[in-house]
Amino acid sequence: MYQKNYGYDYPYLNGVKRDVCLARGAVKALSDELNAISEYIYQSILLEDSDPELAALLDSLAMDEMRHFRGLSRMLYCMGEDPGMRGSVRSSRIKTRDGRICGLGKMLASDIADEKRSEKDYLCLAASTGDPVAACFFTNLADDEARHVKLLCEARERVSS
Repeated sequence: MYQKNYGYDYPYLNGVKRDVCLARGAVKALSDELNAISEYIYQSILLEDSDPELAALLDSLAMDEMRHFRGLSRMLYCMGEDPGMRGSVRSSRIKTRDGRICGLGKMLASDIADEKRSEKDYLCLAASTGDPVAACFFTNLADDEARHVKLLCEARERVSS
């Protein structure tokens, strides 16, 4: 059974230094996090009747991604940037026209690939800044994404067996 683990408590970001390149990376990450929130909530709602354990995991991942979104927004605000989002989100379609859920293995593989990419992106952001507050924040985000990969891999194994 999945146990909730909310990962890191992110550092208070008031001390983060203004950095235009870092802000651009944070804005892209902010958009990616919003898409992840939307995707995990969508998947969770569709699966809550057929696989409540997987739905609970996806719900928990959405909550983690919301914390990431808030942390990135806070970072941008502390850098003097506007943390407002202007854009759209897209959710995958895992429900067929006749109402069946299909492709759970493919869905989880896609989620895992997205989490791995996010982990890599956060590690790159951490390495690209000379700001220790920002580097710590991005490293913690990367650690959360690595934990998500592990949880999703375990879920994929359970679903495929």
